[in-house]
Amino acid sequence: MGFLYKQTGNNAKSMEYYQKALALSQRTNGQDKAHYQTKILINQGVAYSQVGNFEQASTQFDKALDLSLKQKNQAQTANIYNYMAANHYINGKNKKALGEVKKAVQLAQTSGNKQTLATSYEIMAKVYEQEEKFKESQKYYQLQQQLKNQFKDEARAQQEDILQKEINAEKMENNLRQLLADKDRQAAALKQAKLEKEKRDKELALLRKNRALEQAELKNQQLEKQRVEQLLALAEQKAIAERRKQETEKQKLLTITERVKKEKAEADRKKAEADTEKEQKARQVVEAQKALQDQELKQEKQLRYYGLGIIGLGIVVLALTMIGFVNIRRTARKLRTKNVQIEEQKTEILTQNEELQQQQEELAAQRDFAAQKSIALDKQNQQVKKSIVYASNIQNALLPTSATLAQHFPEYFIIFHPKDIVSGDFYWFSEIDQQKVLAVVDCTGHGVPGAFMSMIGNTVFNEIVNEKRITDPAEMLQRLHLKVRKGLKQHDSKNTDGMDVCLCRFADGEQPGQTIVTYTGAKRNLYYVHQGELGMLKGDRVSIGGHQHEKERVFTNKQVTLHSGDTLYLSSDGFVDSPSPQRKSFGTGRFEETILACAQKSMKDQRAYLEETRKEFQKNAEQRDDILVIGVRV
Repeated sequence: MGFLYKQTGNNAKSMEYYQKALALSQRTNGQDKAHYQTKILINQGVAYSQVGNFEQASTQFDKALDLSLKQKNQAQTANIYNYMAANHYINGKNKKALGEVKKAVQLAQTSGNKQTLATSYEIMAKVYEQEEKFKESQKYYQLQQQLKNQFKDEARAQQEDILQKEINAEKMENNLRQLLADKDRQAAALKQAKLEKEKRDKELALLRKNRALEQAELKNQQLEKQRVEQLLALAEQKAIAERRKQETEKQKLLTITERVKKEKAEADRKKAEADTEKEQKARQVVEAQKALQDQELKQEKQLRYYGLGIIGLGIVVLALTMIGFVNIRRTARKLRTKNVQIEEQKTEILTQNEELQQQQEELAAQRDFAAQKSIALDKQNQQVKKSIVYASNIQNALLPTSATLAQHFPEYFIIFHPKDIVSGDFYWFSEIDQQKVLAVVDCTGHGVPGAFMSMIGNTVFNEIVNEKRITDPAEMLQRLHLKVRKGLKQHDSKNTDGMDVCLCRFADGEQPGQTIVTYTGAKRNLYYVHQGELGMLKGDRVSIGGHQHEKERVFTNKQVTLHSGDTLYLSSDGFVDSPSPQRKSFGTGRFEETILACAQKSMKDQRAYLEETRKEFQKNAEQRDDILVIGVRV
């Protein structure tokens, strides 16, 4: 009960029940008396430390240490030294904290307790970091990470925890049965207890059944999601293949068209030459016939005037006439030969015209075929587009709703413009143990490949935070990195896809109106405006996933305390990479100036100001990447 009251924040009630438990343990003579007292004293020390009563916390830890040393329990003693070191660290006594934690390290190494040793390394790293001894701090952060990497799968630890809870529940149930057996006279109470037990059993059975149904439903959803991903990939491959095929057919059609045009031009040229030659030959025949007629008229005239008077010359005239007749016959024969040649050329031209007509018909058929193919390709493109639009609906359904964000952030804005229908950028939100976690993630690529990566990131975030209840930003990114590496088999393949992340955890400060923001970034920086001045928390210069030296892959937490009215901004790189018509990027400097210029406006007006500034800079230039910016007023 003391622990539960502490979890709800009621420290006074918590200390009251811890004190009762301690008093009862002192009247106990069992073998576990010292063990119980030690645990109660540790819990009291933690409670005092949380409320800022560091001296009283040290007193309780000292009492617990004395009991643990008497029990010669090295693992428990090392753990107590860690609690004492943490109490001194919170109190600002770093030298005392180092002294206690070094004792814890020595005992943990001797007992082989890696979990306690990891906690000791973490405390030492934070103490050195506060002392600005960053080299030593980094050393112990790496040692802590090495130990974490050696831990067995958390699933086994969770299973052992569940098993232990079941054993405890069974023990409690056995105690209840014994109590009911000793009180046979209370039949009515026993009957009521049995009825309540049966009700609990039914509720437990129903709960197990519902859990099995939920697991089956979750499995079906995962299968459906995999099917949609496969359909998207297949549709994109088909679209690419069809586009290539269409380009090939268009190129072939252009080649055929050019060839037909050349053949038609050549046929027209030959026809024109044949027509010209035919006209020339016809003109020669007419001229020859005319010359023959003139010659005959001339001869007849000469015969008519000189035939009677020139008998002596008859034989000569007759000879001349015969010669002229032979010449005329020869000329006529030549003309007939020419006419035959002209007819043959005419027939050849008609044949060529028929062939040209057939080629034109074939070209028209090919043009119709290409048009049909184009229509079919357009239809397939529409189907692919519909599939991608449906995938976009699925992706949007995974994003936090406006109602959810408005419930936790009364003033905020989101600028989200995917380059294609689906996006490689996404944002994620959850609230666990009165702590809010908000992330902006930029996955490798955009469109369908980027969307696949975003679904992986969304799933892993849900597992880390909502299932395993981990809210430390640095540890979240470390686990996300390992999950991506393992899921994409990057140890054994050439896959280098990854993510850049901007991750914040929000918690209430000690004073009203204060918000403590813990930030971890993977190649992304966090901007905030506090009291009218622009500030920035730099992210680590390593990405999630991909091929990098794993020893250098360490994520660190940064903190800033903001007050009511302050604003902070999480973004991917799409906004600063927006191009101008001259192919220059918007740039980080211009982005910072724009944020500072509009920080005092309402969040709605800030969104409009950022959008207008970007559009004025970009004008008609094509968008390069997905754009995502989230602004929050604390």
